[in-house]
Amino acid sequence: KGEIPNTDTALRDGWAVNSEATRDAGPYSPMPMDPPPQRIDAFAPLPAGTDAVAPSDAVTIVGRHLQITAPVPPGEGVVPRSGDAAKNGILLKAGTRLRASDIAVLMLARIEKLSTRVPRIRIVNTKPGLLEPVVQFVANAAKAAGAKVIIEPDGNLENAFRDTNSDAVIGIGGTGSGRKDRSVIALSRAGKLHCHGVALAPGDTSAFGHVDGRPVLLLPGRFDAAVASWLVLGVSLITRLTGEFPREIVRPAKLTRKIASPVGIAEFV
Repeated sequence: KGEIPNTDTALRDGWAVNSEATRDAGPYSPMPMDPPPQRIDAFAPLPAGTDAVAPSDAVTIVGRHLQITAPVPPGEGVVPRSGDAAKNGILLKAGTRLRASDIAVLMLARIEKLSTRVPRIRIVNTKPGLLEPVVQFVANAAKAAGAKVIIEPDGNLENAFRDTNSDAVIGIGGTGSGRKDRSVIALSRAGKLHCHGVALAPGDTSAFGHVDGRPVLLLPGRFDAAVASWLVLGVSLITRLTGEFPREIVRPAKLTRKIASPVGIAEFV
């Protein structure tokens, strides 16, 4: 894109002047302007030979003559050429989450189209009636991270795996070794299971894999384990899918009690 603006431009309504010619002006020693200043509106290009815009009340009309009553510094009331954006400059880096101000900047730069990524995440509650708080936590967290969320109505992982309209599947529950925990088996049969079990406490039964090239994350059904797994694995997944820059999730805090942690495990308390 070209530079914005492509010429020195008035930032306000006023009088276009040569700043050097106003240097000795003051309220008790108004200076006649020769040549006289030109009236200018905001957003208009500066006339040749001028480099500042005096406010309207800095110029008085005495008969047919114009006088200026205050010095005007160079560049006052002016957006210089390329002042908003240099030619081929970067307005927004890839991976930036768009805010209202960002969209306004793009509109000012006359950029009408922009490629964005809004990943579609299908969330499956493998034990309907039991894990709704966890499902709502993950769904709200995914939405806050910029994803579009669809909750599988019947809790069937196989149906979610077959949905080619989703960019990723997140299963809640069924990752342990209980007799009814079948989520990991379903993933291994439908696609590829990369790992089952991570060095994380709680959340060590989390699993990850792919089905037809789409990532699948399986989180434990216990609330604290699901939260820990989401912060370590889920946030990273959404970040990759949106293209957003990774954000630090760790904050310093004071412990209220002593904690003895095993070596080699990330522990959430």
